[in-house]
Amino acid sequence: SALDAQELATVFASSGGEMGVLDKLCRALATTDRALSPTLFHQSVHNTAAGYWGIATGCQQSSTALSSYDDSSAVGLLEAVAYATVEERPVLFVAYDLPSPPPLDCARPIRSAFAAALVMTPRACGAPVRAHLTLVAAGHAEVTEMEEHTLEELRRGNPAARLLPLLRALAQPGSHRVNLNVLDDQRLVVDVES
Repeated sequence: SALDAQELATVFASSGGEMGVLDKLCRALATTDRALSPTLFHQSVHNTAAGYWGIATGCQQSSTALSSYDDSSAVGLLEAVAYATVEERPVLFVAYDLPSPPPLDCARPIRSAFAAALVMTPRACGAPVRAHLTLVAAGHAEVTEMEEHTLEELRRGNPAARLLPLLRALAQPGSHRVNLNVLDDQRLVVDVES
């Protein structure tokens, strides 16, 4: 976007955060001396990505880091849209998840890395607009899947990749409805006009 990164509030969504760092901390705690690296401990918190974004860009705007297991990307999208609407200001929304190292991957299997970012602006912002999103409601329709087999595998194998149907809708001209999973049987229904 043409917006200044220092002026964007942010919403970061990840189902597990920094699982590689968590693995290193767990391994250190399993040793006899249990020496923890202060740097690793600092990087283990769920808002690490948001903190590094703020450092890299010099952004001092508000930031939210959230997790809602497999529904993190949909909940993050809802948070970003609500923030942009209520606060009437642009918001950077970032969803990301990385595979967990062994043995954590047995408990939390994420097959591949995936990340996506969108800048949400309120209608009154005046910034260039690529598409209009309207959150319709929570419903019970089928979750929107990807038609391509490899993309559907990615969507199912990484919580952040649950946004792929929305990204596809944003890339295609016209009107589209996307149903994202929220809380098992609920759907976040998003209408896209691009």
